[in-house]
Amino acid sequence: MPVPTDNESHISMDDTASDCSKGPEYISEKSLSSTDDEYIEPLDIIYTPARLNNKYFKWFWRISLMIDKLGEARGVQRQPPNKRSKADFWYFLKLSGIWFGATCTVPSMTGFFLGPLMFDLSFGASAVAGVIGVFIGSVVAAFGATLGPKSGLRQIMGCRFQFGWYFSMFLGLVNCLSALGWLIVNSNFAGQLLSAMTNEKVSVQIGMLINFLVVLFLSVFGLHFLEMFDTIFMIPLFVAFLLCYICSGSEFAVNDPSKVTGIDFNASWISFMSSCVGITSTWLPLASDYFVDMPEDTNSWLIFFFTLIVIFVPTAFVGILGVGLGSAGLYDASKAAIYNNLGGAGLIVDSMRKWHGGGIFLAVIMFISLITNSGITAYSFGLCFQSILDVFSTCPRYPFVMLACALFYILSAVGQSGWSEIISNFLPMIGYWSMIYATILMIETLLFRRHKRDMYQWEYYLDRTHFPLMYAAVFAFCCGVAGVAVGMDQYYFIAPIAKLVGDGCDLGTFLVVGFSGVAYIPARYLEIRLRKRTDPIIRP
Repeated sequence: MPVPTDNESHISMDDTASDCSKGPEYISEKSLSSTDDEYIEPLDIIYTPARLNNKYFKWFWRISLMIDKLGEARGVQRQPPNKRSKADFWYFLKLSGIWFGATCTVPSMTGFFLGPLMFDLSFGASAVAGVIGVFIGSVVAAFGATLGPKSGLRQIMGCRFQFGWYFSMFLGLVNCLSALGWLIVNSNFAGQLLSAMTNEKVSVQIGMLINFLVVLFLSVFGLHFLEMFDTIFMIPLFVAFLLCYICSGSEFAVNDPSKVTGIDFNASWISFMSSCVGITSTWLPLASDYFVDMPEDTNSWLIFFFTLIVIFVPTAFVGILGVGLGSAGLYDASKAAIYNNLGGAGLIVDSMRKWHGGGIFLAVIMFISLITNSGITAYSFGLCFQSILDVFSTCPRYPFVMLACALFYILSAVGQSGWSEIISNFLPMIGYWSMIYATILMIETLLFRRHKRDMYQWEYYLDRTHFPLMYAAVFAFCCGVAGVAVGMDQYYFIAPIAKLVGDGCDLGTFLVVGFSGVAYIPARYLEIRLRKRTDPIIRP
């Protein structure tokens, strides 16, 4: 497949028809690209005759066309370089709204409750460990975001360039499970929060239903509606959490010591810090999704520091609040009982009851934060699902978003608190996978792709013949899984190495980075030597 040259100023209808004849899942960059002087209607890029007349999905595509006229229906297709937006102040402001709506939320806070209430750490120890953890995870996610403008690809589609065509499908499935897990947890929390606000007069299922309906609407109609919704509530969310600090600050047990000491304290501190890494590192598999409209020459450092700030600062802001509310239950049996009954939602509402109706209003704003977080997660679920099998990429994004919303609502409504406990123990495993992916991605990009001649050739992302199995990446991934097996400390399993530190210490995050990194570098050098090139793509 030839690569378009700079002097190609015309794309013939014969070329486009030829590509479409290979199947709706195969559309070459030549048929999607043009020079800056030639205009191709954006909807024509997505809604080709082959798709609108597809034997199996034509009605999905025709409905998708109607949705796109109201919102956005673009799926995993690459954003052509000449169809990008200008990376100006207003564009970054919209992105700030999206990321603020994703991170300055109750879900970001919930993991911080565990410092005092599960690991028996004091307010100070929990705050320091939590902030360090989310900073590390934010660095990981920010690095992934820098590839968005360069590639024009959703993050999970870019995995093909590190893992090959078929193994990247498996990673897409893993990321779908991760997103679904977070959606179930958020749904349960939404139900608990609304129930706590009404003194349990309103059932948990009502809160779940409200969350489901709004998330369904926002995620189906796409990024434009998410941008608008999240930007509108950016300031109210910040004010609500700030007022929660003021209202509940007197209850923070800032002077109470940790319940654990010595080696057990060290084990708890490291375990909690590791769990907080996963709060922000799990944004990596979808970090670049929101930067694909930026020009290719956008400064990577600008993207990196912007993403680092909009993920780390809001997460740490609400996280310390979660630590404070959790610390109140460290030695207070009544607070601990509230947490056991209604989880973190109960602690949030109880801390603000002194403001009566005003406190309940703040809790309502926090309820909205669950929607802003879930909307982005459900949106990215649809993109990840399209990457699992080739046939899914021939179908629009919105049916898979609807599937995600239906699944998380049904599973959370049927299981309620039982599902929440199961998923909360499953989600750390997703944090491990994101760190394996981050290690391989960083080494590949910074070490093996540092020279211009070895840069990724993003325009070939649709041609499976250019993506053999990347044995080095798969081998390193398996080594990372082995690191999890010997270093994790979770409710359902304590690994051999984890048992050596105190009553158990979660070393999985550190071991997956070490195992996968040490394995990948020599294996990749060997793979390059045997294939006689850095890139598996056959260069023209």
